[in-house]
Parts: sequence; C-alpha cells; structure tokens
Amino acid sequence: MKNSQDVRSLLFGLIVLTCVLISESGRLPGGPLSVSTAAINSLLSVIGLLLTIPAAVRLFSLRQFAGVGLALLGTPLITLLTAGLIYSVFAGEVPSGPLVGLGLGGLALTVFALREFGRSPGQVTRV
Repeated sequence: MKNSQDVRSLLFGLIVLTCVLISESGRLPGGPLSVSTAAINSLLSVIGLLLTIPAAVRLFSLRQFAGVGLALLGTPLITLLTAGLIYSVFAGEVPSGPLVGLGLGGLALTVFALREFGRSPGQVTRV
C-alpha cells in the first residue's frame, strides 16, 4: 500500500481528536485545573487536525473516498471502546452492552476502511 503513511496519519489523528473529546467532556469549568486542561486539549486538537486534514486531502486526491469515510466513522468508535474498557478495568465494572456493540461496529468499519485503502482507486468489488 503506497499510501500507508497517509492512512497511519489519518487514523492516529482521529484517535488523538477522539481522546481530546473524551478529555474535554470530563473537564469541570471553573475547577482548579480547568484552564490548563483546556490549553492541553487545544494543543492536542491542533496536533490531531494537523495529522488528519493533510492525510485526508492526500487520500481524497488518490480517490480513496470510501476508505476515508469509513475511517472517519469507525476509528472514533474503537477509541471510545478502548477508553471504556480501560475505565471498566480500573472501576471494577463490566462494560455496557451498547459500548461494546458500538466499539465492535467501529472495528468492523475500520477493517472495511483498511480494505478500501488497499484497493486501487476505481476498483470494483465483485460479490
């Protein structure tokens, strides 16, 4: 796959952006660490955007539309599943069914995205 660097940048950037959203949802406004957490989240979101946008543009120019769309849908769901599983391990709880279901759906979407990135642009899949 000659566009593997772009695929890695896209996926890693989406993971960073999803982690920023998870972190921002737990930030308490007016708290003692609120401003510093907001600054860190802002920096990480810029890094995530700098990774994601150029990679997506390059993949679009290679006509990899389906792969980018599937990665945009699936990667955040896998990240949410991972964060939920880590939380459940430390909290001593069982992960909820919807979390596991959404995460497995995201895994399937990301696998489909990786398959699409491995194809030549315009290649039709025969069933």
